[in-house]
Amino acid sequence: MYAMADCPTCERARQELREQGTPFEERRVDGNAEHQQEVLRLTLQRTVPVFVKDGRVVVGFHGERG
Repeated sequence: MYAMADCPTCERARQELREQGTPFEERRVDGNAEHQQEVLRLTLQRTVPVFVKDGRVVVGFHGERG
């Protein structure tokens, strides 16, 4: 998961993944130019969170709760 420290949606994603027991690797884009470029290359956007699994790229967290 590409994420930022102060991103509320990223935090909700982290919490839900942990609750589900889903292992994940977090790559922080804040302060990391390499990870920022990876997100841009994968999505053509500067939006987080971004998930990559089995070659599939998903932008955003669909488990958001209002």
